[in-house]
Amino acid sequence: MGPVPKFPDPLGSTTLPRLTSGASQNDWIFNDYHFLETPSVRFKADPYSMDKEVWFRHHACDFVERIGGYGEPHRKYFPYKGMRLPRTIISFAKVMLHRFYMRNAFQECPYREVGAALLFLACKMGEGHHMHSLETVVNVAAQAAKKDASITREDCDVWRKRILYWEAEIVTALEFDLIIELPYQGAATILKQYHASEELYELAMQYINVAMNTTLPIREKTTLIAQAAIYVASVVSNEELKRVNSDGKTVKFLEEESSDRRLIISLAYEITSAKDQAKVRKLVTKKLTLLEKRRRQSGANSLVAKTAQAPLAEQVQAPVTPVPTSPSKTPHAVKTTPSSHSPCLTPK
Repeated sequence: MGPVPKFPDPLGSTTLPRLTSGASQNDWIFNDYHFLETPSVRFKADPYSMDKEVWFRHHACDFVERIGGYGEPHRKYFPYKGMRLPRTIISFAKVMLHRFYMRNAFQECPYREVGAALLFLACKMGEGHHMHSLETVVNVAAQAAKKDASITREDCDVWRKRILYWEAEIVTALEFDLIIELPYQGAATILKQYHASEELYELAMQYINVAMNTTLPIREKTTLIAQAAIYVASVVSNEELKRVNSDGKTVKFLEEESSDRRLIISLAYEITSAKDQAKVRKLVTKKLTLLEKRRRQSGANSLVAKTAQAPLAEQVQAPVTPVPTSPSKTPHAVKTTPSSHSPCLTPK
């Protein structure tokens, strides 16, 4: 993939990236505040921190990548081959995984079993010649999960039952909404318009693959993900994208395609940091601090507005009482089940 470019930390200065908090026409695009209250973060017994949950998503996507891709043929003990599925099918499973864990907790839904079930489901949604039997998925998933010994018939029986169980839970939790849009086609269109080289094309597709491991597919539009991946690829390959527009003027890629250069650079930093746990934790921690600060400011502004609208007599006589904490903000207030839908996390 080439050397990782050193993008400036978008949260390391006073200039901060956009924090999404408004409504979206896409029911599966969540804003940043939703990640403060995911089922894993609000789980009663053992709540995860926000950065831990994000890193678990990375582990889950990596497991999907290994069993859906080329496996681990060079592993020292008990190597195995993956299913060698097309990139679109693997990415479909990853996006569905991110959606599933916005309504279910990692603590109750083992990501290896969920990931295997999602790949089995993704094969059904793909073209017929990419379909794999349940036994193939069971064998590969069992070998990937059990690293210290060869698999037995009992292992396969357990995995078969668990994959079928989680497949039903997944389609129920997602309300049978299994139609998604991936960034690959949009990126290919942009690269064709700018007459990009084959090297840049391959790099851009690889960085889109990396972006699927992050929460970007459920936070941003596919066009923005495609533009960020192309931007990273152009920096790595040191290839400047230009084209002549309809007015006969030569325009650069970001000048024409993106109206928010700062946001694209912010997404590019997140993509290039996806495999570095320390950077992921730092990025999430800073964003969490900013989100909490904005939430407190929003609450204070609402209280001031209500006080200003009240009659003068009520402002003088009414005792000042602390604002009670909403039960929905407390991790112990909600008990999740594998198929439950948390009301505060219903997509916009």
